[in-house]
Order: sequence, then structure tokens, then C-alpha cells
Amino acid sequence: MTMYRGIGQKQNHALFVSDPGDYGRGEYWTDWPQAAEIYAKVGGQVMVREIRLKNALHLPVEEVLSLARDVYHTTVVESGSAARLKGSTQLTADMVAKGYDGIVVCGYETPGEWSACLFDPQNSRDP
Repeated sequence: MTMYRGIGQKQNHALFVSDPGDYGRGEYWTDWPQAAEIYAKVGGQVMVREIRLKNALHLPVEEVLSLARDVYHTTVVESGSAARLKGSTQLTADMVAKGYDGIVVCGYETPGEWSACLFDPQNSRDP
């Protein structure tokens, strides 16, 4: 699937440049170019790639929210970024141990928008 990723100019372009990640530690992509533009902000860039996951975990938005909020606490801002990072890292480790290479969800940020967290950035390539 062709997807988009917004990269802000102030990020350091390390392996994973996003925040700890609501549903995993990895690269976040969307099928909605406007959402990527929001993340790129002024001066950033929008990347376009073909995303190919071999064994993605497809979850309804309610289940992703439950994982993020109730199990791994990745969306609990009051916990602080270190706790969110720990939860996000653990979520990814648990999913990779089960054989998943990413999580795909529809409607997480915007109704009808597909988004994916790639645990391994090698699962994307230029179209």
C-alpha cells in the first residue's frame, strides 16, 4: 500500500524519530497525505513509500486504544515520556515475539484513515 510519513525538520532522523508511539515503537505511516503534512509541519518533509508487511496485526481502533491506554500505558501523558517509551518498547517486543512485523489500524486519528506502525523500517521502500 502507498503510504505517507511526515518528518518535522527539528527531529534528529535517528532510527525512529517519532514520539514513543501509541501502538508500538517504530515508524508511523498513513494513507492520508494531509495527516503526514500535519506531522511534517513547516520546513519538514513528507515521505511517500510502499509499505509491505508480511504479518501485520490488524486491530479495530477500540482494541488499539485499549492496548495503548490500559495495557501498555503509551497514551497516558501524565506518566511521563520515559514511562511511555518503556510501554511502547514493551508493546513492540511483545508483538515481535508473537511474529508480527507491525500494527495496522483504521480510524485511529481520523475516521477512515489507515495507519501503520512498522516495527522494522526495512518494510518500506520508495514506490
